[in-house]
Amino acid sequence: MPKTLKKSRLNSIIHTIMPVIKELDFTCSNCGEHSQPSRGTASAPGEMSPPYDIKINGSSDLSSCIQWNDSGKVYGISVVHNIGPSYSVHVDGEGPHGWRSGSGYLRFIDYTGDHYDLSLFRSSRDTHSVEYMSARPGIKTILWSNESF
Repeated sequence: MPKTLKKSRLNSIIHTIMPVIKELDFTCSNCGEHSQPSRGTASAPGEMSPPYDIKINGSSDLSSCIQWNDSGKVYGISVVHNIGPSYSVHVDGEGPHGWRSGSGYLRFIDYTGDHYDLSLFRSSRDTHSVEYMSARPGIKTILWSNESF
């Protein structure tokens, strides 16, 4: 392979196998732990089709913003396109710690207005997912609370 094509061809192969993940920076003015009727809210600056990773207030480490009682928190969120009109939200996080500490609740709202709920019960850090189908799959709003919606 000629040297002039080598780097270009390699980049093309890499981007075909591992597409560049975009980031969407949500804004939030009430980071931290919340209970109903008050809840944490983060909003997207505009519509973006998946795949992308979510940042809040410029940070990809969401653990200082999305929090629940007893040290429950979210470290990161990714939105991906599966097959056809199927999408998933993957959450790297952990539920509240301790006996009878409950769950952490998340709600993702897309651009059609549909919502997808996820609760984190296990206190160990893990990846939690919710799959959905949508004509406008970008996530517009993220809500969180110590109580279910």
